[in-house]
Amino acid sequence: MNALTLTAATVPGRLHNLSLAIPRGTLAGLIGPNGSGKSTLLQVAGGLLPASGTILWGDQPLPKISFT
Repeated sequence: MNALTLTAATVPGRLHNLSLAIPRGTLAGLIGPNGSGKSTLLQVAGGLLPASGTILWGDQPLPKISFT
């Protein structure tokens, strides 16, 4: 099972059809030049920025996760 899975995540003008999977227990880094979408990706993965596509934390779709 993956800790985080993004499938076809898109934010118009910022991210285009991005897919990735980070396995559980993996330490991942995010690097790239200014303006490459690192902060946008993190905002999408955290549910702070609306995006099309699918975002799963573990096996749960992001909109269904309760943080309370």
